[in-house]
Amino acid sequence: MRKIRIFSIVLCALFALMLMPRVAFAAGDVEMSFTSTSFAIADNQATIKFTITNNSGSELTVENGSFEIVSMGRQLPLGSSSQIIVDAPDTTSKIEDKKSASFTLVLTDIRASEGSYTMLIKAKDNVGVIAFNTCYLTKDDSGAVDPPKPETPEDALAALMLASVGQDGSVVPAPKGNAGERIRLRLPFFNRSAAPLSNILVTPQLSASLDAFPFEIEAVDYTARLGDMRGGEIRELAYDLKLSKNVTSGVKEVKFNAIYYNNTKGGYETATVSAFVTVVKGASGIQTDEDGKLVVTIPKLTIEAYSIKPENEQDAVTGRLFAGEAFLLELTLRNNSLDEAVENIQLTLENEAGVILPAEGGSNTVFIRRIGAGESAQKSMKFQSAPDAESKAHTLSAKLGYESGKSHKSFATTETITLPISQRIRVRIDDPVTYGDAYENQPSPVYFNLYNMGKSSLYNCMVNIEGEGLRMEEGFFGGNVGPGSTMRADFNIIPSVPGEIAANVIVTYEDVYGVETRVEKPFTLFVQEEFKPGLDEDIFNPMPEKPLPSRGLSPLLIIGGGVLAAGGTAAGLILKRRRRRRRELEDA
Repeated sequence: MRKIRIFSIVLCALFALMLMPRVAFAAGDVEMSFTSTSFAIADNQATIKFTITNNSGSELTVENGSFEIVSMGRQLPLGSSSQIIVDAPDTTSKIEDKKSASFTLVLTDIRASEGSYTMLIKAKDNVGVIAFNTCYLTKDDSGAVDPPKPETPEDALAALMLASVGQDGSVVPAPKGNAGERIRLRLPFFNRSAAPLSNILVTPQLSASLDAFPFEIEAVDYTARLGDMRGGEIRELAYDLKLSKNVTSGVKEVKFNAIYYNNTKGGYETATVSAFVTVVKGASGIQTDEDGKLVVTIPKLTIEAYSIKPENEQDAVTGRLFAGEAFLLELTLRNNSLDEAVENIQLTLENEAGVILPAEGGSNTVFIRRIGAGESAQKSMKFQSAPDAESKAHTLSAKLGYESGKSHKSFATTETITLPISQRIRVRIDDPVTYGDAYENQPSPVYFNLYNMGKSSLYNCMVNIEGEGLRMEEGFFGGNVGPGSTMRADFNIIPSVPGEIAANVIVTYEDVYGVETRVEKPFTLFVQEEFKPGLDEDIFNPMPEKPLPSRGLSPLLIIGGGVLAAGGTAAGLILKRRRRRRRELEDA
């Protein structure tokens, strides 16, 4: 009976523990934001930086095991050495309510290809997912393909645009639907240029205004990867979206931002395209605010375009940004409302990583008093990147705050500006050195050292020779040279003409964006004529076969010489005996 009572008590205790409440996190309590839209896989390793914000009302504990990365429902295969690095000294981070923490996830030995991956977060002792977001992992294969040289002047229009027909040549109609229905939005992208485009990412411009984005926002991130496109190619992208039950009838313009790498121009570019959706049967267009006043529309303020002007005049021609140097960012803001002005506009640009900051005497915030209905305004802001900025595309978060000109309600929206930054390459090449003398039509060895004194790697280093009658016995490929590293080039050159030759060693290499650079190093080569023996000469037996005649040497002279030689030998023997006899007497 006692055992039964003890067992009952233990069973009740276990049941009570099961009924104890656990910390529950609802969707939206925890947010995740990445510092970039994509991260590169280099040597099977990637570093992902992100921020977690806790709005759950309780303390959030995040551990190493709280993270999962999946693609199409399958977990990303990682090596055993993959680890998470947090701001706290150990591998556990506790985030209080209404606060954020920054994390760096180092992934090593990645056994997967590039693509879109979703990062999931779980709280301690909680089996459910509390937050998720999508990032892109791309292979770092910059410089693997020689980019084609531009044959035409730069075109002011974007290379990427929407076509009226799909990949099969049929016309793509504008989608139609009623409020609350799900529709399929097809986007046939067309590469109007002859240049191939790489790493194309497409993102819709999300908005709280149903006139600008008439769909229910069902995902945190709608960014889609279009891949690579050849010149003149059409590739289709489709979105399955649900029209909001509150959207009004009419034609709605939905804008999409695209970023891609132009292999001919050697840099990243952006394009904005518009698709139109027809709402056949929608909700009432009358809305009321919290005071019961009617609000007809919500004005939408967007960044219509932006351009970059480096401070360096030479870089201003190419439009390339280099680390540590100042540049001017020019923006065009447009009020997309056709019947309402926007007022008291404040634009703030920030880079979460702290790589892009306002230049000396500049500010990251500008104020605009008013933009009329359907009108635009231009503003310029001066920025500077950090000297140690990594060679990649960095992002600026553009936060827009403004008021309606009619209702004077406040609105806020955020957009993203992408800025590709490069490290300026610094290379030093020693004077070429030749081994020994150079002969006509004979291989002559040459060597020199190249030093990478910059903060970025050199890719696909090649060595060639230029000069009258000079050619290389075989080409020299130096591969990649990391920052602070040296490349030694040893090769043979074969001259075909004698004399003093003014020559150039030609070194070509590429940067992280595939832009090729050519460096020349002059040197002088002295070439001797090739030795060519005559037809009657024997180079292997240059001495005559017959002895030369004595020509008049008399027999008497020959006999006299022999007598003198014999006499000298006899005198030497006699002197030698006398010295030995003298030493013997002294010893006795």
